[in-house]
Amino acid sequence: MADHETGRPNYADGVEFEMTLAGDAPKNQPLEMIKRDGYTGQWKHNGQMVNGTQTHRFKWVAIGYQPNFAAVLTALAPHGAIPEGQWREAVKQMFEPDGEHFHGIADPSWTHPNGRARFPYVSSDGDSGFDWADVDFGDDWRWLVRVSK
Repeated sequence: MADHETGRPNYADGVEFEMTLAGDAPKNQPLEMIKRDGYTGQWKHNGQMVNGTQTHRFKWVAIGYQPNFAAVLTALAPHGAIPEGQWREAVKQMFEPDGEHFHGIADPSWTHPNGRARFPYVSSDGDSGFDWADVDFGDDWRWLVRVSK
């Protein structure tokens, strides 16, 4: 379903869609994402990266309240693979914020200067950031998973 003002889609939970990401583009590099979101300090990225231009199929998954990040990963496992956090940049460009949900990519590959793991998300109003991976998660979260073709 597309937003009438921007024409950008806003897919319902479980509906599959395709996205393309130029992983090597400077703006899509993991530490550049940190800078663009306004964070400072000595962040680290220690996860997998999207190399080259890739296209995959995805869907949003609602898994309800989860007491911790390990529970999020367990609940997402039957739905598909956890994509690299760089896919957040494609989400920001492709989707209209729904005004209701946080849209997370459950890839805790970013390390805050204090040593705590973080993962990328897009808020209900379209702002992006990196959230702690050591808290609980309400039912207002939607999670991106990669599905098999």
